[in-house]
Amino acid sequence: MVKNKENNILSINLIVKILSLIVFLISLFFASWFALHGDIIFHTDIARDFLLLEDVVKYKPITLIGPRSGGIPGVFHGPAWTYLNLPAFIIGAGNPAVVGWFWVVLFVLSCYAVYFVGKKVFSPEVGYIGAALTGVGLAFSVSSFFNPVGAVILAPLFIYTFYQYWLSQKNKYLLWTVLVLGLMIQFQMAFAVPILVLFIPLVLFLIIKNRKFVHILSLLIILIPLSTFILFDLKHQFLQTKSVMNYTTGKENTGKVDKKLDDIIRTRIRSTYTDGVGFVTKNNNWMLYLLVIPLFYSLVVSFKNKKLYNKRLFLLLILYFYFGYWIMTIGYRGMMWGYYYWPFLGLVALTLASTYDFIDKRLFIIIFIIFSFYNIRYDYLGFFKPESYFGGDGGSWKFNYLGAKRIYEDAGKEFGYYIFTDDQFGYSNRYAMNFTQQQFKNKIAFPYTKKKITYLLISPSGNPTISDDWWKAEKVKIKAKPVQVWRYKSGFRIEKYELSGDDLNIPSDENLIHTLIFR
Repeated sequence: MVKNKENNILSINLIVKILSLIVFLISLFFASWFALHGDIIFHTDIARDFLLLEDVVKYKPITLIGPRSGGIPGVFHGPAWTYLNLPAFIIGAGNPAVVGWFWVVLFVLSCYAVYFVGKKVFSPEVGYIGAALTGVGLAFSVSSFFNPVGAVILAPLFIYTFYQYWLSQKNKYLLWTVLVLGLMIQFQMAFAVPILVLFIPLVLFLIIKNRKFVHILSLLIILIPLSTFILFDLKHQFLQTKSVMNYTTGKENTGKVDKKLDDIIRTRIRSTYTDGVGFVTKNNNWMLYLLVIPLFYSLVVSFKNKKLYNKRLFLLLILYFYFGYWIMTIGYRGMMWGYYYWPFLGLVALTLASTYDFIDKRLFIIIFIIFSFYNIRYDYLGFFKPESYFGGDGGSWKFNYLGAKRIYEDAGKEFGYYIFTDDQFGYSNRYAMNFTQQQFKNKIAFPYTKKKITYLLISPSGNPTISDDWWKAEKVKIKAKPVQVWRYKSGFRIEKYELSGDDLNIPSDENLIHTLIFR
């Protein structure tokens, strides 16, 4: 009987591994879908990252800041995301399609990080399941990766190294924990700063309890990843520090949500069982039950069995930082965007996967299949892009590149151009024009400068307060009619002008945004 039971367990474990591998490979296919078509999503924030990379390669090999923070005006993320992408950017000569393949590699690393932690703390099967669930939750985002992805990869490793320190009291694990936490701050402050605040009292408790007072010095290693913020502030009269102070004291209210404190508290409570776990539950109540009930049962079992202390500790650490995060963010009055807490994805997946070691394994297989099928179907219906998207949608890299290429092929030896977009940045078209310039070295483009031959790249405007006609007349100072217009299904158009007289000689508005801000 015992041997038959062991054989049944081995068979179930094998089935789980095979199912996990199938789910992961399906996720990998969708994660590679854009890369297979030589494309990525290329909206303003993504294009800005490529302009930052270009800036590092061509002008400033040492940069202290990365992309701007979306939450507090005047605050920037660290440059870690820029430097992480730099090798792929250089290898691909600036081609976003090549960097898109690197993002597929990051996708695999994200899944592997969960697998590694799941295997070390629980069992190989938990590692397989956690990696598969992470892949399902991440696959359709690969085409538009940006700075929080670094924290998505590191979050499971942060919990793991802290868990190891808790158990062993070895200083090397504390050093790794603090270093990983500092790197997470580099990638996503909105996630890692609240985690830091939650981490400090807990680690101080352990240090005092275990009388390892010299370990306090290990906390200073965080100055290494934070050094870029410190140096930037010293160089720019404490710009970021002042921005944070102005925001917290109410002198700066940009981006704040007009809500009362009790409304914010209710929103945070609701987020703990909706948004925070929504990466795997998709805010479906039944999926929530399939996550919470097995987890609650697993914790009860672990409390009854002293041999399960280590597994229980790991789960409790995740729950401490998870619920603590939502409590910590009550004081934040801005919008809580999904990418702020995106790094919880791997931890939530790992939490669900861990219940495999506690509940009936046959029942778990059913739960796993339901989660995998539901998530793949949900994301496929909501985010999958058909063949027609590539090069045809205004938000794709290929579209912007083909538009730029058309201009260079049409133009003479030199020409000027201007870009109109709702946000006035025009980063997507600007990077496409810069990249395409490398392929037409016999021609010179002058951005935001009038030449006899001048092109206007005009995106459709959804902003009723600004129109391209007004922009053309009042900002660019062109009143002539275009000699040629290329129109696209997306509403985007390229207008070609042969300028003379006042249209050529009257300079355009010098305040038109055509550079990266605060570099």
